[in-house]
Amino acid sequence: MEFTKAPQVESEIIRATNNPFFKPAKIQLVNIANGELEQKFRISIQCGFNSVGYADMSVTDLKTKTTYPVLKPNGQTSGEINFKQFNLIEKPTFTEVLRSGWSLSLAIAIDYTASNGVVGAPGSLHTFEDHSN
Repeated sequence: MEFTKAPQVESEIIRATNNPFFKPAKIQLVNIANGELEQKFRISIQCGFNSVGYADMSVTDLKTKTTYPVLKPNGQTSGEINFKQFNLIEKPTFTEVLRSGWSLSLAIAIDYTASNGVVGAPGSLHTFEDHSN
């Protein structure tokens, strides 16, 4: 299986243990295998600059399986990686929200009066000044 090396997430460094426990990470689905649920991606495990091994999985796999073998480059097992928790939080698109029955009201107004001042003048109502500073 061919993988493109594109690191998306790096964990914190855990020192002096053979059983590291990593903090949970929130990763956008588009950053894992381009958002494809069935596409396999690879987690590489390193100790310093030395490779401990890798584990291949898909998002669909993570929904049902929590333990994966960590394989050395020669294919031998060097351990396992366990996921204590995996949540796939699906956020609907704007179109999906509208299709679900929500309604949207839109009001547009165009002011053609000359009372707003000259368009290029600094004090006219056409000029936006940031007063937050």
